[in-house]
Amino acid sequence: MEQPLISIVLTTFNSEDTIFDVLDAILRQDIGLKNIELIVVDGGSKDGTLKIVNEFLRKYEALFYRTKVITHDKNYGLSKARNDGIKASNGRFILILDDDIVMNPSTLRILLEFLEKSPRNVVAVMPLCVKYPEGTMDRWYRIINEGRISHASAVTNCVLIRREVFEKIGFYDETLGLPFTMGEEIEFAARAKSKGYRTLIIGFEKVLHIMDKKLWREKKIIQQASFKSQVKMINVVRISENVVVAIRSLRNPSYRYAYKRYLASLPTLDKLKWYMYLIAFLSTVLSVMLLCISSLLSISHQFAVTVSISLVMNLTLYIGTLMEYWNPKALRASLAYSAVALVWRMLRSTMLLLPASVRKSAN
Repeated sequence: MEQPLISIVLTTFNSEDTIFDVLDAILRQDIGLKNIELIVVDGGSKDGTLKIVNEFLRKYEALFYRTKVITHDKNYGLSKARNDGIKASNGRFILILDDDIVMNPSTLRILLEFLEKSPRNVVAVMPLCVKYPEGTMDRWYRIINEGRISHASAVTNCVLIRREVFEKIGFYDETLGLPFTMGEEIEFAARAKSKGYRTLIIGFEKVLHIMDKKLWREKKIIQQASFKSQVKMINVVRISENVVVAIRSLRNPSYRYAYKRYLASLPTLDKLKWYMYLIAFLSTVLSVMLLCISSLLSISHQFAVTVSISLVMNLTLYIGTLMEYWNPKALRASLAYSAVALVWRMLRSTMLLLPASVRKSAN
């Protein structure tokens, strides 16, 4: 048999609320399924995920080039699941697909056409993920990237990759990845970038990223009117929860370990940026302290130089961040998202000052 054109590596874990919709979207792709190899890697699901997968394959496997199910006895992590699927695949291109991504019928075809026409240093392409439910930051990010081509900082969720890139830079880092740590997708992207490779987001092709699987299930059984009000309430709660989780993650040794693995894989200039974020954060804290002291002692003029340097540094970094997310058609979203992104980067940079535990590979 000839080599399949695309191998879909679909990783699953306790996803009975979404997996049928994910599989059904694969079935509806407007590209010949005989060119598609479907490999499902399950991380020891305890719900009905595997039953749904096996029923789907019994019914439709004849439509595909080949299908295969790999089952782990427990959850060894997302990175190992992806790597095992990649190693078992045969396609010229590999689609990494998560169990909470619902593609449009045109997704595979558009990603493939774009990647085949791209320079060889473009090794991966992604659609724009529209999150469900969509928070404020998610909406800003979507508005900024809609309808344009942008650079991706992560290789994740739904991404079509040239097979040879794994031979050049290796696989996903198995010491990283859910449920143990975060960051395997940004570390892989950093490693690729260090080799001169690029990953692009195609903003004119969108997929649905289901952030709340329970809410997705309930959506199908409640009225649309009540559902809209429910989503608004959930979004308010979700924003608060995300802020708390983000701040707490800075104290997590596993998160710090993942961040430092990512930093080690970055090109030198990108590493220097993170040290600049750290210096800017420390100078900001110092400036606030000096301003408090000066207001108490009425000697504000003595600290003017220090405060001015801090302001210039922060403004310079903000302009650099704004250039990454600049879209003149989405001015407010660009300005706001860049400001939040810079603050978060400065906070994350403090992990450079703290030790991190080392986690062994899932193998």
